[in-house]
Amino acid sequence: MRNDRLKGVFCCKITPWLFWYLAVAMARVTSPIAVHTSPVLNTFLETCKTVLSSYRGRGVVMPKPSFKFVLGNESADLDSVTSAVVYAHWLSLNTKNESEHPGILNVPIIGTKREDFPLRLDIIWMLKQVNIDWRNLVFLDEVDLAGLTERYSNTQIILVDHNSLAGHRELLPVKHHARIESSVSSIIDHHVDANCCPNTGHRVIESVGSCSSLIAHEIGEDAFQRRTMDASCAQLLFSTIAVDTIGLNPARKRTFPTDTSAACMLARVLHGEDIGDSDSPEALQRVRTLAEGTCAALTKAKENVAALSVTQLL
Repeated sequence: MRNDRLKGVFCCKITPWLFWYLAVAMARVTSPIAVHTSPVLNTFLETCKTVLSSYRGRGVVMPKPSFKFVLGNESADLDSVTSAVVYAHWLSLNTKNESEHPGILNVPIIGTKREDFPLRLDIIWMLKQVNIDWRNLVFLDEVDLAGLTERYSNTQIILVDHNSLAGHRELLPVKHHARIESSVSSIIDHHVDANCCPNTGHRVIESVGSCSSLIAHEIGEDAFQRRTMDASCAQLLFSTIAVDTIGLNPARKRTFPTDTSAACMLARVLHGEDIGDSDSPEALQRVRTLAEGTCAALTKAKENVAALSVTQLL
């Protein structure tokens, strides 16, 4: 009888803890997206928005060089938003000769109108996972790129996830393209080269599944391992690559070696020893499993229209 009572106590007291432990242990690898509460990226975006608002409101003349704008493409999809936000943040941490140019501000620009962004349900959900309030983003309809490049000849523009201004005709009239193109200092993209901005100094155009893969390699694993770059940046990049390559699925023909190596690098940053030797088939399968789960989660978020108003649904 006593043994039965002890057994009952064991089941009541120990078993729940055992289940909890096992669930946590399994989640270390199988949980597709880890929620990062670091305020680093959100604080960076708040700063960018505040400085730009002050500039527009008071007509302040910024010290030279004034701005580096990292402009995403007109679709404003997850790849474009991630590439712009993460690369601008990376530049802000690695501005050369910062002591000589204290007024420089690296600003990510989302290539659409602010009023259209609430329809990007998957992006808003993903940003929330890394503690970013999307309302702190800066949109193309809020920045006078033509005026800034005319007023300040040292204003620089970096194109990510596109290599031509043709798609921005609605918000950037064609008559201003030549002036703006002359300010393009760098291009990082994975689309067909439109041969615009031929004098751009830094030009990375490679046929891969996701521009975020190119951004990840530009930054490099050391920056993440040394914690120069916050883990939230790694999560954004990994999640975007997962979506663009449909879970790193080779059968979909959208995954290239650059995507795979970038995803493995980011998975090591996010999950460490749980991934194991990145050169082994087992490790690659773990990364693919994470990518598949991440892709599924973002697809589900994209289809969740509960937060939209009747007007937005129409």
